Amino acid sequence: MEKSAKILRLGTAGMRGMVGNGLDLSSVSDFACAFAMLFQSCDKPILLGRDNRKSSQMLYNSVISSLLSMGLKIVDGGILPAGCCHFIIKKFNYAGGLLISGGHQDANWNSIIPFNGDGEYFNSNERRELYDIYHSKIFNYVSVNELKKITPIKQSEIDSYFDYLRDFFDTEAIRKANLKVIFDCCNGCGSFFVDRIGEIFNLEVIKVNSERECDILPRNPEPSAKTGKFIASVIEQLAGDIGIVFNSDVSRLAIVTENGHALSEEMTFPLALDYILSKDTSAEYICTNICSSTMIDRIAEKYQRKIEKTAVGEANIIEKMPLLNSFLGGDGSGSFAYGREIPGFDGFYMLGFFLEKLAKTKCRISESAAALPQTFIKKMEIRSEKLHRYSKLRNFKNLFQNCQVSELDGIRFDFEDGFLSIRFSSTDKIIRLISESSDEKIAEERMWFAKNRLEF
Repeated sequence: MEKSAKILRLGTAGMRGMVGNGLDLSSVSDFACAFAMLFQSCDKPILLGRDNRKSSQMLYNSVISSLLSMGLKIVDGGILPAGCCHFIIKKFNYAGGLLISGGHQDANWNSIIPFNGDGEYFNSNERRELYDIYHSKIFNYVSVNELKKITPIKQSEIDSYFDYLRDFFDTEAIRKANLKVIFDCCNGCGSFFVDRIGEIFNLEVIKVNSERECDILPRNPEPSAKTGKFIASVIEQLAGDIGIVFNSDVSRLAIVTENGHALSEEMTFPLALDYILSKDTSAEYICTNICSSTMIDRIAEKYQRKIEKTAVGEANIIEKMPLLNSFLGGDGSGSFAYGREIPGFDGFYMLGFFLEKLAKTKCRISESAAALPQTFIKKMEIRSEKLHRYSKLRNFKNLFQNCQVSELDGIRFDFEDGFLSIRFSSTDKIIRLISESSDEKIAEERMWFAKNRLEF
């Protein structure tokens, strides 16, 4: 029987792959050792966190052994949401951190995500150094006398994260609103913390797919209109104010309106952006990626702010923000970041903006969604196993006339009414097509026009 090709990727978010067929104990150990080489001269500890999918504990144990073998101090954070890791690493002066989490990917996948001492994804220079060491496989193991102990995380450090959320938002207004929120945590690490969020903001919490002791993902973990359909089917009967669909590490979310409409993940950032910019006059630049909805551009134009586009990936947005002195960035995956205290995408933090908006504006989430610029987004994935596909993609630069073309990440065609993006996935052998237009028929036609000409 022929074996399938191993699936392992090194990208802006570290190492990811299919567990047992690429992402195995050998590759994970080498990656953790390469990471440790960057911190061997530092006496500060490394924070480890994970989600609770089936493979995460196994990979976590491999990472712990590898870091110990390199003489590093380790703080065992256990099951932690991504945003909590970002915050704790920065606030409590850790040397860096590693998060073992598949995030939005299916159960066969997982990732080892490195953070620097600022709690951010590694920047481009840090990644180059890390990957050079990883490929060299030259590691400086320590003697028995130099091995360090593992320390459990202090509860006060986790508490400080939730204290920050409480203090940042108008918690008094939110508590008085007595909001009812339906959460779908995909049986991920959010399942362990939504009750605490409910206590902070006086929410009536209704949970679906939020089993703490279940390591099986009950649905596709990527937040989207499709994965929000279950909440959409029950939210009116339950008289919920908003439905929230998380991925497994609470770094992305999609929204379900009170009248049962599951919104696209593309609407998460625009909905928050309109509220944030209505209050914050200091945000001159907004960072987003080349594939995100033009709703972001139009809201920025409404408030006379500037847009800066990056390649796809949370790390690219977070890295660009301080270079522009920007405090605001997000994309079409259901994610955004605001401020400097949580230097990454954090679903609980994002949730706070929607709760505050509901409490203070008295505007229903369906009304806020209806007030956004009207666009239609169509998405498609095409399998592509052929070699030389990146060079072949350039042949499609002239696919459309009378439009602007960008090659920042794949190819993007900008039209007066929208855009079409063609790019290769960084995690799988697929081509991603995204077509957006103010006219639904045009968005559909452009997508199929491109699809029928892509011969890979």
